[in-house]
Amino acid sequence: MWFALTGTPGTGKTSVAKELRERGRDVVDLNKVVKDNDFVTGRDKERDTDIVDLDKVCRFLEAEFGDEKGLVLEGHWAHKLQVERAIVLRCDPRVLASRLKARGYSKAKVEENCEAELVDVILVESVEALGEGQVSEIDTTKKGTRAVTDAVERVLNGDFNNYKVGSVDWSGQLLKGRRS
Repeated sequence: MWFALTGTPGTGKTSVAKELRERGRDVVDLNKVVKDNDFVTGRDKERDTDIVDLDKVCRFLEAEFGDEKGLVLEGHWAHKLQVERAIVLRCDPRVLASRLKARGYSKAKVEENCEAELVDVILVESVEALGEGQVSEIDTTKKGTRAVTDAVERVLNGDFNNYKVGSVDWSGQLLKGRRS
């Protein structure tokens, strides 16, 4: 079984992936795979992002890792690959904005990513690709890397019930300021 460790940029994927590696898990950094193998096919100038050939990435992963069990694919589009389960890291959009600003993201990119988190874009894509029963979500907002990694480990070890889809909800933020 291959797992996707996915989520909006800034939710903690890279930090958790590093901790998982330190704990002995096999984790693939998809951004590195794309960069090292020239799997970028173009640039979306409007969104300021690369366009990746997902078919080439899949063929590469299959050739490199075959049917290796427990492999974790880390990246904000990992759920779009041939995985059996997705772990979606979530973060309160207000906290996410601070994290992305600290990374030097443009105002437009901060807004785009916070909006995506607010309306569950990656969660919805994961559920559409895999089915609700194959997706777990973990709120990283008030947790350190070790605690989030512990939660991810629990999911990797089969604890799906405590991290069901729908356990994280930012929709209340949409209504703030609109109430009379």
